[in-house]
Amino acid sequence: MTREVTCYITNNTSQQINLLNTNLQHGEFNNGGISPQTISLNAADQEVFYAHKTTGSVYGVTGSVTYSLPDQTQMQLTFNCPFASQGPNGNSNCWFYAGLLLNGNSWTSYFLTCSVLIDGQPMSDGLPIDASSVVANITINTN
Repeated sequence: MTREVTCYITNNTSQQINLLNTNLQHGEFNNGGISPQTISLNAADQEVFYAHKTTGSVYGVTGSVTYSLPDQTQMQLTFNCPFASQGPNGNSNCWFYAGLLLNGNSWTSYFLTCSVLIDGQPMSDGLPIDASSVVANITINTN
């Protein structure tokens, strides 16, 4: 069974968004994946990364990708699509989180909208579900 996480970003700013850090605890970007990419200015549904379960591994895909926005706010994308993990709702509880870290600032001129599909169904605000794929669509907006 596969485990995969794909992230698309629309950049409604007039500036490029630079990659700051990646932390892939399980899975791989290489061997058929897409390593995290710089987000082009005015990008529309740009695929910025695709991670998948390492062939033959007993783990799925778990990690985070961090970008630096022009005002030094950090955009943190964190994901989990395990191969086997006992959670309160059973095995393989998948989720995706997108958030902004102010990095010492008291404000930011950016906000995010995010929609996530878990096995083709919208991610709910309840307990994560057993699944094999996560697809996130994020839009970066300015206030």
